[in-house]
Amino acid sequence: MPSVERPDLFPHAAAARPGDSSETQSLLRELIAAHDRFPASFDALRAGLVLYDRSGNFVRANRAALAFLGVGADELRGRRSRARIERSARERMRTAFARAAAGETVEGTTAVLVSTGEAVQVRVTLVPAAVDGTIAGVYASLEPVAGDAERRLEAALREQTERMRELSVLAAAPERGAEEQIVTALELACKRLHCDCGFVATTRADAVAYLYGVGAWSRAAGATEPLAGSLHAFLLDRGGAAVFDTCDIAGVSGFVGTPIDIDGQRIGTLCLLRSRAQAQPFSEADRDFVGLVGTLVSSVLERKQRHRAETLAFYDPLTGLPNRTLLGDRMEQAIASARRQASIFALHFYDLDNFKTINDEHGHLRGDDVLRALARRFERIARHEDTVARIGGDEFVVLQPGVHSRDDIEKLARRLQDGAAEPLEIGGSIYRLTISGGIALFPQDGAEPDALLHCADSAMYRVKQRGRNDISFFTPPS
Repeated sequence: MPSVERPDLFPHAAAARPGDSSETQSLLRELIAAHDRFPASFDALRAGLVLYDRSGNFVRANRAALAFLGVGADELRGRRSRARIERSARERMRTAFARAAAGETVEGTTAVLVSTGEAVQVRVTLVPAAVDGTIAGVYASLEPVAGDAERRLEAALREQTERMRELSVLAAAPERGAEEQIVTALELACKRLHCDCGFVATTRADAVAYLYGVGAWSRAAGATEPLAGSLHAFLLDRGGAAVFDTCDIAGVSGFVGTPIDIDGQRIGTLCLLRSRAQAQPFSEADRDFVGLVGTLVSSVLERKQRHRAETLAFYDPLTGLPNRTLLGDRMEQAIASARRQASIFALHFYDLDNFKTINDEHGHLRGDDVLRALARRFERIARHEDTVARIGGDEFVVLQPGVHSRDDIEKLARRLQDGAAEPLEIGGSIYRLTISGGIALFPQDGAEPDALLHCADSAMYRVKQRGRNDISFFTPPS
C-alpha cells in the first residue's frame, strides 16, 4: 500500500488563550472524572465521540471512535489524534475548532483518512465541553456518511448532539441560581425523553425528600415518602443510569434515572417518569443522556454546597456582613498593601449605645432587625473598597484602606455616626440610635490585626466612659 500523508485532524486548532490555564486543566479533569463516574454516558455510545482540550490535543475517545479510526487508545494517549484529514480541509477545520472552543456548535462534512489509508466521508460535529460555565474542551462526533441505516444513525446522533448542546448551554450559565439550573435541566430532559415528570431527591433519616420536581406528579418538590420500596431507594443501589420501560408503580409506565454523587458520596437521585407507554422505549442513548444530566445536577449541587460552606465560614449569618475571620484576612491584605506602598489605613470600632434596652423592651428578634438595618446603612455609607464587618453582638468594625489624611478618616466616622442617628422605623416603631466609636491607625497604633483591634476597642471604650455618642482616635495611655 502506498504511503499516505496523514496530518493531524485539528493541527494547532485553537491557540493558547487566557482560559487555557491550570484552572481550565482542572475543569478538564472534572470532565474526565464525570466520564469515569458514568462510563455509559461516553464509552457506550454507538457513535464515535472524541474529547479534545481547548488547544486541540487529544484527551479521550470512546470505543466507537477508536474502532472507526482503526487505532487503540494507547496509540493516541499523550499525542495528537491519529485521525487524518485531507490537506485542503485543514484550514477550514482549524477555524471550525476555534469557533467551538469559543462556545459555538459547528457541523461540517469532510473526507478523513483512516488507518487503512481509505478516505471516508464523515460528518463532524464540534460541541463545546463546559464545566461550571467554563469551556474546558471540545467534543467531536464522527459520523460516516452512507445509506439509509447510516442516515438513521446520523439522525439519532444529531438528536444526541443537540441534547448535548442544550446541556452545554445550560452548564455555561452559572449566573443562574442552583434551583433554576436544576429545574431547567429536568424540564429539558423531560422534553427530550418524552417524560411527564422528573425529580431530584435525597434521603433524610428513613424518608425520601424531594428537592426539585417538574411535571404533573404528586411527589413534587417539598414532598416526602417512606424510603423503603421507593424509586429513590432502588436508584441509590445502582452504579450508573438505570432504565425500566415497565414497572409496577401505579400510573407510571416506565422510568429512567441515575444516582447523584458529590465528592464521591452518594447523596441523591435524579429520575424521569412516563405516565403512559411510548411508541419508542428508552434507548441506550437516553440512558447516556440522563447520566450527563445527572453529572450537571451533581456539579450544580456541589457548587451550591461549597458556596454555603464559604458563607458560613466567612460571613455573619444575621447581617450577611463579613465576620471576624474574613475581617482578619482583609486586614492582613491591607497591612501587606500599606507596607508596600508606605501608606496608612484606619480601623473603626463601633458599638451601639444602650442596645440592651432594645432587646429587653422589644425582644431579641426586634434587636436582630435593628442590627440588620444598621448593617445595611453602614454598607451604603462606606466606600466600595472599605470592609464593613460584624464581629459579635452589637459590635461593628469598618476597615478603611487607602486614606490620605486624618480628615478623610474623620469624615467617614461622622457619616457613619450620622447614618446611625437617622430615625429607624421597624414594625411600626421608631428607633433612634447612637453609636460610640474608636479608631486605630496603621502602622503607628499597631502592626498586626489583633493589636489594631485592641487599640480601636480601647478608644471606643473611653468614649463609653465619657458619656457615649462620640468618636475618638486611639491615644496610648500616659
